[in-house]
Amino acid sequence: MLKQILKLPNVRPIPMLETPNVSKEKKEVVMNLYVSGIGEEFIAMQLDLEIPVVISILKELDVYRGEDSGEKV
Repeated sequence: MLKQILKLPNVRPIPMLETPNVSKEKKEVVMNLYVSGIGEEFIAMQLDLEIPVVISILKELDVYRGEDSGEKV
């Protein structure tokens, strides 16, 4: 039965959301931390998110600067 379901031509996989289960408030915190100079890794660690999710949020909010962002030591 499962093999028949998988072979159906009209069945499409559900696309993953770029920022699953992330509230607007948390997205705003991500943006505020990032624009104040905090790096993606630190933001992810503090907010219990994966780094790619943080980057996706920043891209979604059109504030991501790329590889040269983050804290300077």
